[in-house]
Amino acid sequence: MSLLNYWNYWQMEAERALQVLPHLSLLELQKYASQKVPDRRVLHQGQKPVVSLSQRASVLVPASSISYSFYSLQNTELLIASHQDKICFLGFVDTTKARNEAVRQLERSFSPSILKPESSPAQLAFLAYLSEDKSSHLPAFELIGTDFQLRVWYELLQLEWGEFISYQELAGRVGIERGSQAIGTAVGRNPLAYFIPCHRVLQTSGGLGGFRWGVLRKLGFVLAELEEYE
Repeated sequence: MSLLNYWNYWQMEAERALQVLPHLSLLELQKYASQKVPDRRVLHQGQKPVVSLSQRASVLVPASSISYSFYSLQNTELLIASHQDKICFLGFVDTTKARNEAVRQLERSFSPSILKPESSPAQLAFLAYLSEDKSSHLPAFELIGTDFQLRVWYELLQLEWGEFISYQELAGRVGIERGSQAIGTAVGRNPLAYFIPCHRVLQTSGGLGGFRWGVLRKLGFVLAELEEYE
């Protein structure tokens, strides 16, 4: 199963779960997932992406450029951006509002670099990866952010498949006390949806919490990991 089909399958499962679950808590989701048959695995499961961590100030200069383009594939709308030969942004943009917000994030996150609305070889290779039923290697990614953002995103990369933590726990791993709000802001600005697994951060109560790409999308990702982790 390709990663795109995988995402779409779990999007449909999330819609079904919303109809029967009284609360979107981790406990309820675990019960729901235990009733499923884990027969739709993809080969990349559990693999950690190869990511370069780049200080924003060192790579984002007026002479540099970020290429970006919108893609519509198998009922999934994506915004993909690349810096040189690496993917630096992936967002789900299923609505006009989401598309506009994603472009604004590109402008905020990658200023003063030049934004070019064009495809690139790196983007096209990434699309091929998403569409293939069999892939042996994840594409190369580049995380561009402030020192604090990179610390938060790095800790997200250390989470194992099926491992979920709270914002408070993540703050502890980053090394700041009572920093849940700052952590939440950094998590919300994660530029690489799914591959930097911000969907694994839940509320302290076990509730699903928010997600910048939509609660339904987060629910699908969480259910996938709960089912296949069993």
